[in-house]
Amino acid sequence: MKRSTLYIFGALLLTLAGGCSVQKKCPAPELNLPAEIVAGRTDSLTIGDMAWWEVYTDTTLCRLIGRTLDRNRNMQSAEARIRQLEELYRVSKATLSWEADLWGNLRWAKRKGAAEYLASVEAARAMQMTLVAEVATAYFELTALDHELDVVRRTVETREESMR
Repeated sequence: MKRSTLYIFGALLLTLAGGCSVQKKCPAPELNLPAEIVAGRTDSLTIGDMAWWEVYTDTTLCRLIGRTLDRNRNMQSAEARIRQLEELYRVSKATLSWEADLWGNLRWAKRKGAAEYLASVEAARAMQMTLVAEVATAYFELTALDHELDVVRRTVETREESMR
């Protein structure tokens, strides 16, 4: 009788332990954001959301930016990492597992895969914005220096003519 009582108690204890969760259910915070920031205007697009070719209209600059993004090794490796994590996430979602998920390991593994994928996408986006900004900055500085050089050359020509 004692042995069967221990088995029943053990089964009851395992059932209760399996139903317990270490994770707390936290409700999402309520964000009471205004519908419009400036009265009378609804602006849902920031310059960060625009494509770089919509921001810069200079054809030479657009060609330089396109060439930089196509040939940058860090950008290529970031895109490859995105594809790799996307496939891994797809596989993890499709895989069936018969493991008992007592402490949420499987659930957290799926969330981790999704978070890693989204983080890699945002890292690549940040890298692209940085490269575009650096190329544009260098291009505008070079253009400004070219204009400054033209002014200096015209000034020299004018002074030489005045000396004659």
